[in-house]
Amino acid sequence: MPLHSDQAAASSGQQVTEVLKRAIATSITSKLMAPAKERKGLTIFNHSTSALYIDFGASVSLTDFAVRIPSGGYYEMPFVVSTDVRGIWEQGQGKAFIREMI
Repeated sequence: MPLHSDQAAASSGQQVTEVLKRAIATSITSKLMAPAKERKGLTIFNHSTSALYIDFGASVSLTDFAVRIPSGGYYEMPFVVSTDVRGIWEQGQGKAFIREMI
């Protein structure tokens, strides 16, 4: 199933551009996405053998996070966040596939 519909974007009068990124799993905090004022949405698929913890802003840790995405899990941001998106894995094996809509 597509993450957005060209028909829905056309009916709202908004143009949507998708930016794809792969982030390599690491057990230290890393910036998954830079700040973007024009961000309309974000999805993350955790293609790793361990959980991915994410947060919005300056930091994230295994004990201080906004969302835990399990191995093989998917997250769709339900609100617009223009700050950094940071992540950390329990163990550094695998990657995340990130799709940003701007």
